[in-house]
Amino acid sequence: MISHAIDGTENNFYAVPFGLTRDDDPITYDVLRGAPGVTSPDETLENVPVHVDSQEPNYLENPVRNMRMILSRRGLLQRKGAAGIISKITGGRLNDSVHVPMENTDRVFWQEVMRQNTVIPPLRG
Repeated sequence: MISHAIDGTENNFYAVPFGLTRDDDPITYDVLRGAPGVTSPDETLENVPVHVDSQEPNYLENPVRNMRMILSRRGLLQRKGAAGIISKITGGRLNDSVHVPMENTDRVFWQEVMRQNTVIPPLRG
C-alpha cells in the first residue's frame, strides 16, 4: 500500500472539472464529490467558483481559466471496478502500485505532453 504522496502524484492526480456534471460523468463526479448531499472528505478543488446560496461548486463557469480538482487514484479505481487490476497484471505479486512494473509490460505506448515541463507516463498496451 502506498502510504504517502503529494497531491497530484502517487495517490492522486489533477484534472480540470470545467463542465463536470453527474449526468455526463458520474464516475468522476462521485469520486470527487461523494454521494449526493454528502461531500467527500477527499474533495480538493482549486480556483473553482461556488454558488453563493448553496456553497456548491459551480463547474459551469471558469472565470480564471485554471480551475482544477484533485482526484483520489484509489477512489477512482474502486469506483470504476478496477481496483484489482495491478494484482492481475503482476500475477498477484502487487496489490497497489502507481506504475506497472517493466517486467509485466510487453509493449509501451509513449504519450507526451509538453506543458510546464510535465510528461504523461507511458501507457501499458
